[in-house]
Amino acid sequence: MSAAELSRLTTAAALAAGAVFIALWLGSAAIDAGAPGLLGLGVLLLPLGLGLRGVLLARLQTGRRLSLLLPFYGAGVLVAAVGSPEARAWATAAAFAIALAFAATLSWVKRASAKTPSR
Repeated sequence: MSAAELSRLTTAAALAAGAVFIALWLGSAAIDAGAPGLLGLGVLLLPLGLGLRGVLLARLQTGRRLSLLLPFYGAGVLVAAVGSPEARAWATAAAFAIALAFAATLSWVKRASAKTPSR
């Protein structure tokens, strides 16, 4: 297994973990809010799900887009970890997973881009 493949699989695992942690953290509040809360949670998790699909299909363009998107998710969960003591454990776990996904995405894009010729 090459280093680029390992980075890609690490990205996929960290994205999945981050989505699960966010769902566990916000899931009970979304269920309590009813349909609007569940819709909001779905909209929040949709980009991570689409990104996970693109990473699993080894689409380099998805990795480039994720490298722009993941810092915003990381900032959001860090703000929640600081601002909400009761949600600190899930938000901290989500922040770690998102940070790992970001680092692995950068590694994958850099290593895979070196193999492909530029246009």
